[in-house]
This record gives sequence, structure tokens and C-alpha cells, in this order.
Amino acid sequence: MAVIHIRTLNDNLKEQIETGKLSEEKVAMVRENVRAGNKTALIGYIVASCIIVAIIGICGYQILSHTPNLQEELPKYLIGGGVLIAVILGTGYLITVGLMKIEFNKALKEGYPHLYKQLKV
Repeated sequence: MAVIHIRTLNDNLKEQIETGKLSEEKVAMVRENVRAGNKTALIGYIVASCIIVAIIGICGYQILSHTPNLQEELPKYLIGGGVLIAVILGTGYLITVGLMKIEFNKALKEGYPHLYKQLKV
């Protein structure tokens, strides 16, 4: 069974950052962990994105090869396929890489505003 894992910052850790309870060194270590995790997740996202684009491209080719009036239908398929790919890839990026960055940066800005520019992911 397929499982979608949404990467987010640990609630306890997020609260500690938001309230400024961690030392600056620990916040820097958390930042490096977030960056390393995002780098790994980004590689997986890119691989999955290539596979999704290939599958949609192959399916689109199969559909278009059996379409009698190709010149009329091609723009519809290209726009529809483009929107489908954009939605899938955008959502995939958000749940694999984006949420963790957004949560860390928001907590950092709230708890350590003086370090925000320096430690922002």
C-alpha cells in the first residue's frame, strides 16, 4: 500500500524554537538537519517528478496517437496535461520539501528574529 509521508517539523521542537528556549548553537544544528533532510528529500522528489512526467507523457502520446483530428485536440491535451503536471509537482514539492522549510523559517522568525536572516533555510 502506498503511503504519503508529509515532512513537517516536530511539534515540540517547533514550539521550543518559537519560544526561544533553544540555544543559538542548537538552532543552528536544527537548521543543518533541516537542510540535510531537505536535500535528500529534494533528490527523491526530482526522481519521482521525472517518473511522473514520463508516465503522463507516455499516456498522452498513446491517447494522441489514436485521435483522428489531432490539430484540434492537441492544444486541449497540452494545456490539460500541463495543468495536471503543475498541480502534481507543486503539491509534491510542498509536502516533501516546502512545509519543513516554511515551518522552520516561521518558528525562527518568531523565536529568534535577530538570527532570521543568518539562519533562514
